[in-house]
Amino acid sequence: MKKVIFATAFIAITVAISGVFSYSVLDESAQKAEELNFMGSQGWRWHDELARLQIKSVDGQLPALRQVSGNRHYASLVTMSQDGEYRGFVFFDVDCEEGSIITNARVDEWNNTRVSDDPSLQVLHCLRGKLVSMKTWQNVPSDVWEGQIGEFQFRVEFKNWDFTVLQRAYLKSTAELI
Repeated sequence: MKKVIFATAFIAITVAISGVFSYSVLDESAQKAEELNFMGSQGWRWHDELARLQIKSVDGQLPALRQVSGNRHYASLVTMSQDGEYRGFVFFDVDCEEGSIITNARVDEWNNTRVSDDPSLQVLHCLRGKLVSMKTWQNVPSDVWEGQIGEFQFRVEFKNWDFTVLQRAYLKSTAELI
C-alpha cells in the first residue's frame, strides 16, 4: 500500500512540475512573440536574443536594429542612412495626432521667447501616429542615448548592440563593380 501511495505521489508531483514547466515555456514564447510584434510592427526577427536585439530587413532599404524597452513603453531603433550616418529613433507606445510635437524647450520669462541654443533641447514628433524622438550620429553610437521630454523618458544603452550587420549592408549598398 505504501508503494502505491508513493507511486501516486511521485506521479502527481511529476505531472505538476511538468505542467509548471510547460506553462513557463509557453508564456516565455508568447512574450517573445509579443515583443517581436511590439506596437503592431511586423517583420522583426531576433538578431541577438540574449541582448534582446531584433532586426528587420525590407527589400530596397538598409536593415534596422531594434530593442523594446523592459517596461514596454518604447522601442529604440537604429539604422543607417544612404550617407553612412547612424539614425536613431525612439518610438513611444502612445497615440498622437499627425504633425504634433512635444518639446522640453524653455521660455525666457523676461521677453517671452524660446531659448533655442539650449543643448538639452529635445523634441518628440508625431510620426505615423506614434511619438518619436530622433537623433543622428556620424560614427557608431557607443554610449548611452537618453532623454526626457515632458512625461516621456527613455534610456538606450548601446554597449550590447552589434552594428556590424548595418555596416555590412551599408557598404554593400555603396559598393561599385569594377
